[in-house]
Amino acid sequence: KATINHQNGYFILDTGAPMLVVNESRFRVAKSSSTAAGCSGVFQIGESTIRQFSWAGMEQYELKALTTDLSHLEMATGRKILGLIGFNLLRNQELFIDYEQQRIILFSTDQNPLHRILTPIYTSTLSMHDHLPVIEFSIDGRAFRFGLDTGSESNLIDRCKLALLDKSLIDTIKEEEIQGLDKK
Repeated sequence: KATINHQNGYFILDTGAPMLVVNESRFRVAKSSSTAAGCSGVFQIGESTIRQFSWAGMEQYELKALTTDLSHLEMATGRKILGLIGFNLLRNQELFIDYEQQRIILFSTDQNPLHRILTPIYTSTLSMHDHLPVIEFSIDGRAFRFGLDTGSESNLIDRCKLALLDKSLIDTIKEEEIQGLDKK
């Protein structure tokens, strides 16, 4: 939950989004006039300046944001979705997602007490591709790069890359319904 222009509602945490994205069906903002690309196609976007945005102790004013119609995500979730929280609001924070407790914890990068009391199970470096964090790992001796996108419903892999792997390593789901910002 977050507040935008003094209206409370739900936002989707989306590390795949470059910045705050506002549901244009909920606000009087600039209508979509440009295009952007997602994993399944292109969709219309606009730009707007948000007077006030508040989330997780952060208060932002006169914040640049993208706008697009997110009503299909509202129908899919059954919730009023005001927007997506993207990279520009997260880039100076350390993000801890506790799936078991269903909570998100933000830390200043230099003030995380977990660093002092816990030893991680695993640590990996990542690189940034524009606003998207990317990790590299190997499967069957082949290097793969995956984008970390908390807004994604499923793990996706390029079919061309999948064809490089031994078929015994692959358990393919026949059909899975996912939905992107392009409404496809």
